Order: sequence, then structure tokens, then C-alpha cells
Amino acid sequence: MPDNIISFIPAAFERNVMSVLADASIHDIDSYGWLNDNDPDPHFIGHAMWQTDRLSIDHHELLGEAPVRYRPQEIEKEILVAGEDFCGLMRASRLSIGLTLIWHRHVRCNPCRESSFFWLHHTDAFLKLAIASDRLRDFLIVASTGIFPKSYKNVSKNRLYIAPFNDARELLEERGLSDPRLSEPLASLPELATSLFAYIDRRNQIVHEVATQMARFMRASVSELQQRYDHEQQHGFSPRLDDPANSLPAAGARLDALRRDIDRAKDELRNWYMLLIRTSNSVFQVEYWSRVLGAR
Repeated sequence: MPDNIISFIPAAFERNVMSVLADASIHDIDSYGWLNDNDPDPHFIGHAMWQTDRLSIDHHELLGEAPVRYRPQEIEKEILVAGEDFCGLMRASRLSIGLTLIWHRHVRCNPCRESSFFWLHHTDAFLKLAIASDRLRDFLIVASTGIFPKSYKNVSKNRLYIAPFNDARELLEERGLSDPRLSEPLASLPELATSLFAYIDRRNQIVHEVATQMARFMRASVSELQQRYDHEQQHGFSPRLDDPANSLPAAGARLDALRRDIDRAKDELRNWYMLLIRTSNSVFQVEYWSRVLGAR
């Protein structure tokens, strides 16, 4: 295959992935926070804060072009690592969702035959979103407490996923950090966390369901044979004389049910991604104001 064809195929595939993501209004996390190139979006102001006014690294110092004038604290390193880890996982999740959307187009046409790659990418995106949710929680813990997540989790009640979201206001006030500008983001966190946990709580169930789809089909098939065998031992064999056309409505109903499952699975990925965008918007505001107020 000519080199120009080899290089064209992945480029065309990438364009296709970006196209389906755009159609679904699933944008890169860095695009949230802005109405245009210059004006921040008041509905996603936390993203603008994180992108433009977070803890920063002087790249001239990092490259040895200038002396290091400040030794970053360990807790500052933890904030930067958790924040970048979350954003990186969101970018990876988005691409996995894009691959899921690509296969969604095919799987709806033939849900029985074309579903393997759809569910593969769905599970991959689902797991990435779960990890991103965990990292966002760690980020909030550091921003609210000023300590490392491991120290916070040593208290048993704090191991609940929603604990730092529910307690963020109290944790900040214990550090003497209170400001009216924190009111709105803090008030939004408990409800957002409850919605996030509803997805996280299903992660193991989802992975198991997808991985064992064929096993469940096989279980149902073998059970059917067992029941028919037991029946025939008592009543003898009676061949089915139904007109094959009579089974078409049932087959159609089964295909419709499969398509509904596929559509629901696709939609929940987008909903989870957007829920994380909204939640991180509030968390980024908490981090910004806790840092600004703590520096006074």
C-alpha cells in the first residue's frame, strides 16, 4: 500500500471521530470556559480560571535557562498533578466516546452482529470516566483541606465518594477560608456528587454485563434446551409447525430492545462526560478561591 494512502487512512479516521463528537456537542475540556477567544463564559468560569490562573511552572527555569526562584510545595505539586491527571483523563474519555459513536452508527443497523466493538469502546470510555471522577474527587480534597487525599481518606466516613463534596464548605471554614464567591460552587457540589456516584456505583456491574453478554446468551440457550428436553421426556416431541412469518414480530421486538439498550449506553456516556464538565467547573472555582484566599 502506498505511503500516502497509509498516512491518509488514520487522518481520515481522526476527522470522522472529531466529526461525530462535534455532532454530539462533546467538546474538548479546554474549550469550555470561553464564549470566544477573549471572553470567559460565566456559566463555565471555573474552567477559565483553571486554564489561565492556576498554579504554574516557569518553563525557563525548568529548562535551565533561568535560576529557580521558588521551590514548589508538595501540596502544590499534588494540586497540579491531580488537575492535569483529571484533564488528561477527560481528553482520553472523549476520544473513547468518539470511537463508541463511530460504532454506534453501524451497530444500530445490525445489533446482533456488529455490537462487539461498540461495547468494547463503551466499556473503555466508561472506565476512563470512572477514573476521571475519582481524580476530580482527589483534586477537591486537596483544594478543600490543604492535605493529601490519603490523609483525608484515613477517616472511615471520608471514604464515601460524596463525603468531600458534601463537606467542602465546612473543610474550608475550618481553615478560615470563607467568601461569598464560594457560595454558588460549594452549594452545587452535593447534588453533582450524588449524580456522579450513581454512575461510579455501576462501573463493576457495567463491565461484568458487557464482558458476559455471550455467556448470558449461552445460559439462556442451554436453559431452553433443558426445559424442552424435560418436557419432551414426559409428553413426547412435537415439532413446531408455526409459520416462520409469525416469529417476525418477536424478532423485531428483540432488535428494537437491543437498539434501545445501545442508544441508552451511548447517551449515558455523553451525560456522564457533561456531568464531569459541570462538576469540575465548580471544583475549579473552589480551588481558585481557596488558593487566593489562603494567600492573604
